[in-house]
Amino acid sequence: MQMNQSYSQNGQAQQQAEERREAAEGQRALAEGTRQRQEETRQYAEGTRLTAEVLRHVQESARQTAEDLRHQAEGARQATEELRDQTQQTAETLCRVTQEQAQLLASMQRTIHMFREIEQRLNAAEDQRHC
Repeated sequence: MQMNQSYSQNGQAQQQAEERREAAEGQRALAEGTRQRQEETRQYAEGTRLTAEVLRHVQESARQTAEDLRHQAEGARQATEELRDQTQQTAETLCRVTQEQAQLLASMQRTIHMFREIEQRLNAAEDQRHC
């Protein structure tokens, strides 16, 4: 009977050892799962940090581009204003020159008319001298 008891105790001890080994294996598996989740979480956090950094760079680039566009728009506005002023001045100059040309043409026409009258008088005087 003692032998049976010894076998029984030995069997129980082996079963307990197996259970402890399985429990330890389960703990190692849980620890490995936890470690993997922590690594995944760390990688996710690093990815999030890198994404945030990229977004900051994109935002700064967009801000700089907007500032550049504002400067270009201001330059274009000033150039447009200058062009408008130059166009107005050119139109005014063209109008004045056209009026001056018209006055000069009228003066030349009067001079031509006067020369024709003088020519006619001279021709008439010469004709009277020949008669």
